[in-house]
Amino acid sequence: MSNKQFSYTFILIFVFTLIIILTSPLILYPDSDGYLDMSIIRSPSYPLFLSLLKLVFGSAETILTIIIQSLLGFYAIHYLIRQFRSHFSISNLWYVILTILLLAPYIYNHKLANSIMSEALAYPLYLIVVAKFTDALVIKKFKRIYFTLLLLAILILTRSQFLFLVPIGVLIAIYIAYTKSSYTTLAKSAIIFLILPFLTSILDKGYHKVKHGHYTSTPWTGIVLISGPMYVSDREDINLFTEDKERDLFQKAHEKLTNQCLNINCLKNKEDTNIILTYTDSYSEIANRTILPIASTILNNGLTRAETFIEVDRVTKNMYFPLLMDNFKEWFKLYLKNIKMGYGNSIYMLLTLILMIYSLWLAIKHKSKSGLVMGFLLSLILANIASVAIGIHTINRFTFYNNWIIFMVIFVLLPNFKHTHHQELNKTS
Repeated sequence: MSNKQFSYTFILIFVFTLIIILTSPLILYPDSDGYLDMSIIRSPSYPLFLSLLKLVFGSAETILTIIIQSLLGFYAIHYLIRQFRSHFSISNLWYVILTILLLAPYIYNHKLANSIMSEALAYPLYLIVVAKFTDALVIKKFKRIYFTLLLLAILILTRSQFLFLVPIGVLIAIYIAYTKSSYTTLAKSAIIFLILPFLTSILDKGYHKVKHGHYTSTPWTGIVLISGPMYVSDREDINLFTEDKERDLFQKAHEKLTNQCLNINCLKNKEDTNIILTYTDSYSEIANRTILPIASTILNNGLTRAETFIEVDRVTKNMYFPLLMDNFKEWFKLYLKNIKMGYGNSIYMLLTLILMIYSLWLAIKHKSKSGLVMGFLLSLILANIASVAIGIHTINRFTFYNNWIIFMVIFVLLPNFKHTHHQELNKTS
């Protein structure tokens, strides 16, 4: 496929995708109202994005929102493909296939452009950050990282799961410093990356102070963190807590989860039960429809809705560490199984890990640019899944951002898998 043919095909794919998007309706999910109403339990970036659309167009629930979310995604995909093409000379056909894979979330399953969900903003931001990190790795220039910091801050303020990009950014800075022997610049870069989580935390709290009157982080972390330890806890864990409200919350939540057989000790007594599948399939029942309402009822005490969420977050965070430490072995087993679930199955997990090791071997042994970048991309899959698995189920909604990577890696590494000799098939008479 020539470059001219690629350009025409590229445009045609985007036009065809846009037609499919525009002929589909706007989709509202149970979480959508929280973003539209700028609920205190929603991180600031996407609610502010929708608020801006509402200010400009009079409503965020219009065809214009679909168009803008489409254009954001199209630009991000175009930017990522352009960066890859500038660094890797693989067949244009592979780039056409990669473009289709990157566009898949817009026409299949997630339907990002048509959805009022934070993924609609997080996905394009993530792709641009990945493109800029890739560029920094190849060019080996710190300024390529600096330009990414603002986008990364917005991305983290859209979905906090992307905090894993901060240590990856530090590792990239270390690599560039090592190759350039520029350790003074490394110190500056590392400091900037390390203060980024604190900066985003201040911005998050500042947003809630202006919008909701409370200088607080988005109060949803505690519910996310405590769900896993609560799932593997036993009845005697009530003795870990001294405050009456904490003891009351644990007792009622544990009792209800046990009655629903959404506790590991109940599941162990039943045949043909899958502990990790039960957890992933029933996570919303455990966290949102059991622990949260029980905690809200116990801790309400005349508080406003926003104040109740803040108090629930504070108490569940306090309960998390003692509960985790007392059940760490069982929780860690659950965590590892949750990571495997994030890959889809153990075969795919093994494949990606083997390719990651092989890519990094190419980078170290042969100073391979392709190996370095492919190792980086594959590490994103592991880092994202491992980050999500700490507190929530690793369903496709939280992992689809990297679904395209394994294909990109194979397309780039294919030339490395060459036959050293050919053997004809035995002929039969």
